[in-house]
Amino acid sequence: MFDEKAFHAHFPIEISDEIKDYITNCAMDWSRYLFTHREGRKQWAFCTNCKKEHPSDGLKHGKMAECPHCRATATVKASGRGRSTLVDRAYMLWYEKSVLNPEILIARGIYAVRDYTKDYRKTETKLVTIALYLFEYGSGGRMLVRDGPSSKWWSPKNVRSEAIHSMNYVRSYFARHSIEAAVKGTPFQYCQWELYDHHDRVMVFDLAARYRCIEFLSKIGLGPIVVAKLTGQATYGAINWNGSTPEKVLRISKAEIKAMRNAKLSIGARTLRSYQVSRKDGSNLDWEGAQQLSFLLETPYKEDLQKLLVYAPVWQIKNYIIKQLRKDAKNYRSQRHYNSGQNVFTDYRDYLNECKELGMDLSQEHVLFPNNLHSAHQKTMRKVKIKADAALNAKIAARLKDLERYRFEHSGLILRPAASSIELFDEGKALNHCVGGYADRYAKGETDLFVIRRVEQPDQPFYTMEVRNGNVVQCRGQKNCVPTPEVKAFVEMFVSKKLLTKKRTRVGVAV
Repeated sequence: MFDEKAFHAHFPIEISDEIKDYITNCAMDWSRYLFTHREGRKQWAFCTNCKKEHPSDGLKHGKMAECPHCRATATVKASGRGRSTLVDRAYMLWYEKSVLNPEILIARGIYAVRDYTKDYRKTETKLVTIALYLFEYGSGGRMLVRDGPSSKWWSPKNVRSEAIHSMNYVRSYFARHSIEAAVKGTPFQYCQWELYDHHDRVMVFDLAARYRCIEFLSKIGLGPIVVAKLTGQATYGAINWNGSTPEKVLRISKAEIKAMRNAKLSIGARTLRSYQVSRKDGSNLDWEGAQQLSFLLETPYKEDLQKLLVYAPVWQIKNYIIKQLRKDAKNYRSQRHYNSGQNVFTDYRDYLNECKELGMDLSQEHVLFPNNLHSAHQKTMRKVKIKADAALNAKIAARLKDLERYRFEHSGLILRPAASSIELFDEGKALNHCVGGYADRYAKGETDLFVIRRVEQPDQPFYTMEVRNGNVVQCRGQKNCVPTPEVKAFVEMFVSKKLLTKKRTRVGVAV
């Protein structure tokens, strides 16, 4: 049962002058004013920092000025203007050693208020302790919080930062130098707290107090896992947080820990878990491979992988993906097809589904695991598209007889109607534009699509042209580029020769 009296005994009764000084000169140094008033024609200014008054000249409301007595920079306020809402607030966290046990770390959250709505000459900083934290190494952290000086203390279920809870509406600070002094000579001085920029650090110390492995994880470069734990992200069961040795914490051997550090990779919980799982399923990935395939721990990839296990064991599928990724990196350095294991897996999943749709024999090794996945996938995609577009292509073929009259050749270029949805698909892919999406309208006769080629390269996509109701509505090349002067002249000649009306008037050309 929680003993509140024993908890309070760890904390000083008074707020020290050192804390008050920090609040005045650091946490609330922005809350300084020079209130001006006039006596006859002379302007006077009262400094809220040093409580002294001095004659001034030309101070303007809302501007910054320096007090000649204390040299503090302050905001000029005309005392005659409304101050009905001028109340400054701040929240500050201060760390110390327990007054009972110097190895226990404590922290106090102090709410500071300065009310300038009444007599600004008498404004003082009112301080109220609203949060108390106690961190005992190996036992965890506890906290008490209250709403104000007359409110009762209560204990939240988990340690939390009041800076982002009850105090999220005011300016919040924490005294970093107080941490450095407080942790010195305690087990917390080795926990690497300085690596984690997480609010006012109370959750960092709570974690360090609960799990001694935080120090070890931080020192060997596994800070991303600590951050995931701090922020409530998934850690995939990769860490045995209560492990007594590095091997038990990471669930791997000393040699594997050494290899991990030598890999020079940013290892997160997902990568670590991917490595651990590979030891169980027989794929035995190295650290780079484990990182590349760590996405398989996520839904829906985890579910997709399960569906593929009807074709081959998991270790074989994983090793094949890594093999394809590394082969691609070696053979296609200038223009890679795959830049991650996720890309390979997606293609492989789609490839197997296409093989199944086409009735291919996946019991054959060369079909199940093609030597070049990218090339094999391109072929199955085309076959599936041909199969799916059979009716569409029949309609396009029926139109070609009529569209052939528009075939045109001039100055080394040739224009002809697109032969099929497959050609449009390949055209769009080669030129990186969207003509493939026009196949249905083309088949229905709602638009006419033509390909432009160089005579010496009749099979190499160059430009694609759309004609609708006798008008050239667009002509686009690589990445939707507009026609070059050469192509533009060719299109104009085509219009002149093929698209003129019976009255010999030119139709519109929009290229």
